[in-house]
Amino acid sequence: ISDSHNKIIFLGNQGTGKTAGIVSEIDLMLQDKSFLPVLVQAKDYRKGDSWLSILTRTIGLSTTWSELELFQALENAALLRNRYLNESCDIVVQPKCLICVDGIDEASSWSFWKERIEETQVYEGIFPNVKFVFLSRPYVFEEKIFGGSGPKNYFPAV
Repeated sequence: ISDSHNKIIFLGNQGTGKTAGIVSEIDLMLQDKSFLPVLVQAKDYRKGDSWLSILTRTIGLSTTWSELELFQALENAALLRNRYLNESCDIVVQPKCLICVDGIDEASSWSFWKERIEETQVYEGIFPNVKFVFLSRPYVFEEKIFGGSGPKNYFPAV
Protein backbone atom coordinates (compact mmCIF):
# COMPACT_ATOMS: atom_id res chain seq x y z
CA ILE A 1 0.00 0.00 0.00
CA SER A 2 1.50 3.28 -1.03
CA ASP A 3 1.80 6.31 1.20
CA SER A 4 -0.77 8.11 -0.97
CA HIS A 5 -3.46 5.45 -0.43
CA ASN A 6 -4.58 3.68 2.70
CA LYS A 7 -6.35 0.62 1.37
CA ILE A 8 -6.13 -2.29 -1.02
CA ILE A 9 -8.89 -4.72 -1.90
CA PHE A 10 -7.85 -8.22 -2.93
CA LEU A 11 -10.44 -10.15 -4.88
CA GLY A 12 -10.24 -13.84 -5.65
CA ASN A 13 -12.41 -16.85 -6.19
CA GLN A 14 -12.68 -19.66 -3.68
CA GLY A 15 -9.39 -21.48 -3.21
CA THR A 16 -7.11 -18.79 -4.67
CA GLY A 17 -5.27 -18.33 -1.39
CA LYS A 18 -6.53 -14.97 -0.13
CA THR A 19 -6.83 -16.03 3.50
CA ALA A 20 -3.77 -18.27 3.49
CA GLY A 21 -1.73 -15.50 1.90
CA ILE A 22 -2.74 -12.81 4.37
CA VAL A 23 -2.27 -15.12 7.37
CA SER A 24 1.22 -15.97 6.10
CA GLU A 25 2.06 -12.28 5.64
CA ILE A 26 0.74 -11.44 9.11
CA ASP A 27 2.91 -14.19 10.57
CA LEU A 28 5.99 -12.70 8.86
CA MET A 29 5.08 -9.21 10.07
CA LEU A 30 4.82 -10.46 13.64
CA GLN A 31 8.13 -12.33 13.39
CA ASP A 32 10.19 -9.49 11.95
CA LYS A 33 8.27 -6.74 13.78
CA SER A 34 8.01 -4.73 10.58
CA PHE A 35 4.33 -3.86 10.91
CA LEU A 36 1.54 -4.15 13.47
CA PRO A 37 -1.13 -6.37 11.86
CA VAL A 38 -4.72 -6.81 13.01
CA LEU A 39 -6.83 -9.57 11.42
CA VAL A 40 -10.60 -8.99 11.40
CA GLN A 41 -13.08 -11.67 10.32
CA ALA A 42 -15.79 -9.78 8.42
CA LYS A 43 -18.53 -12.30 9.22
CA ASP A 44 -18.27 -11.46 12.95
CA TYR A 45 -19.56 -7.89 12.46
CA ARG A 46 -22.76 -6.35 11.18
CA LYS A 47 -24.95 -3.26 11.07
CA GLY A 48 -24.46 -1.15 14.17
CA ASP A 49 -20.75 -1.94 14.50
CA SER A 50 -18.28 0.90 13.98
CA TRP A 51 -14.54 0.69 13.39
CA LEU A 52 -14.21 1.30 17.12
CA SER A 53 -16.35 -1.69 18.11
CA ILE A 54 -14.82 -3.88 15.39
CA LEU A 55 -11.26 -3.20 16.50
CA THR A 56 -11.84 -3.23 20.25
CA ARG A 57 -13.58 -6.62 20.03
CA THR A 58 -10.98 -8.03 17.64
CA ILE A 59 -8.05 -6.90 19.78
CA GLY A 60 -9.82 -7.42 23.10
CA LEU A 61 -9.53 -3.83 24.35
CA SER A 62 -11.64 -1.81 26.73
CA THR A 63 -14.54 0.04 25.17
CA THR A 64 -13.69 3.27 27.00
CA TRP A 65 -11.58 4.51 24.08
CA SER A 66 -12.87 6.85 21.40
CA GLU A 67 -12.36 5.94 17.75
CA LEU A 68 -9.70 8.64 17.33
CA GLU A 69 -7.88 7.48 20.49
CA LEU A 70 -7.85 3.91 19.23
CA PHE A 71 -6.46 4.78 15.79
CA GLN A 72 -3.85 7.05 17.39
CA ALA A 73 -2.84 4.22 19.74
CA LEU A 74 -2.57 1.74 16.85
CA GLU A 75 -0.48 4.18 14.83
CA ASN A 76 1.78 4.90 17.81
CA ALA A 77 2.16 1.20 18.62
CA ALA A 78 3.27 0.60 15.03
CA LEU A 79 5.76 3.46 15.21
CA LEU A 80 7.29 1.96 18.35
CA ARG A 81 8.23 -1.03 16.20
CA ASN A 82 10.54 1.22 14.10
CA ARG A 83 13.62 -0.78 13.16
CA TYR A 84 16.33 -1.07 10.55
CA LEU A 85 15.56 -3.26 7.57
CA ASN A 86 19.16 -4.36 7.40
CA GLU A 87 21.78 -3.66 10.04
CA SER A 88 24.48 -3.30 7.37
CA CYS A 89 22.68 -0.41 5.65
CA ASP A 90 20.92 2.75 6.70
CA ILE A 91 17.47 1.94 5.32
CA VAL A 92 14.84 2.47 7.98
CA VAL A 93 11.48 0.77 7.66
CA GLN A 94 8.55 2.99 8.62
CA PRO A 95 6.21 0.54 10.36
CA LYS A 96 2.50 0.87 9.91
CA CYS A 97 -0.58 -0.67 11.49
CA LEU A 98 -2.18 -2.96 8.93
CA ILE A 99 -5.86 -3.76 9.50
CA CYS A 100 -6.80 -6.80 7.40
CA VAL A 101 -10.47 -7.64 6.92
CA ASP A 102 -10.96 -11.15 5.59
CA GLY A 103 -14.10 -12.70 4.11
CA ILE A 104 -16.30 -9.77 3.18
CA ASP A 105 -18.22 -12.19 0.95
CA GLU A 106 -19.05 -14.26 4.06
CA ALA A 107 -20.50 -11.29 5.98
CA SER A 108 -24.24 -10.97 6.54
CA SER A 109 -24.27 -7.47 5.04
CA TRP A 110 -22.09 -6.45 2.12
CA SER A 111 -23.43 -2.89 2.24
CA PHE A 112 -22.21 -2.67 5.86
CA TRP A 113 -18.66 -3.39 4.69
CA LYS A 114 -19.02 -0.98 1.76
CA GLU A 115 -19.70 1.75 4.33
CA ARG A 116 -16.69 0.70 6.44
CA ILE A 117 -14.46 0.69 3.33
CA GLU A 118 -15.66 4.18 2.41
CA GLU A 119 -14.98 5.37 5.98
CA THR A 120 -11.30 4.45 5.63
CA GLN A 121 -10.90 7.43 3.30
CA VAL A 122 -11.38 9.76 6.29
CA TYR A 123 -8.47 8.14 8.13
CA GLU A 124 -6.06 8.53 5.20
CA GLY A 125 -5.04 12.09 6.09
CA ILE A 126 -5.43 11.82 9.85
CA PHE A 127 -3.60 8.51 10.38
CA PRO A 128 -1.15 7.97 7.50
CA ASN A 129 0.45 4.99 9.26
CA VAL A 130 -2.80 3.01 9.46
CA LYS A 131 -3.50 0.98 6.33
CA PHE A 132 -6.35 -1.39 5.38
CA VAL A 133 -6.50 -4.60 3.37
CA PHE A 134 -9.85 -6.11 2.41
CA LEU A 135 -10.23 -9.64 1.04
CA SER A 136 -13.28 -10.98 -0.73
CA ARG A 137 -14.62 -12.98 -3.61
CA PRO A 138 -15.15 -10.72 -6.63
CA TYR A 139 -18.91 -11.06 -7.03
CA VAL A 140 -19.52 -8.98 -3.90
CA PHE A 141 -17.89 -5.92 -5.38
CA GLU A 142 -18.85 -6.35 -8.99
CA GLU A 143 -22.58 -6.94 -8.53
CA LYS A 144 -23.81 -5.98 -5.11
CA ILE A 145 -21.77 -3.01 -3.96
CA PHE A 146 -20.16 -1.13 -6.81
CA GLY A 147 -22.76 -1.71 -9.50
CA GLY A 148 -20.43 -3.59 -11.80
CA SER A 149 -17.74 -0.88 -11.90
CA GLY A 150 -15.55 -2.41 -9.19
CA PRO A 151 -13.71 -0.56 -6.43
CA LYS A 152 -10.58 1.55 -6.85
CA ASN A 153 -7.28 0.12 -5.59
CA TYR A 154 -8.25 -3.50 -5.93
CA PHE A 155 -6.21 -6.43 -7.10
CA PRO A 156 -7.64 -9.72 -8.32
CA ALA A 157 -6.04 -12.85 -6.89
CA VAL A 158 -5.07 -15.17 -9.71
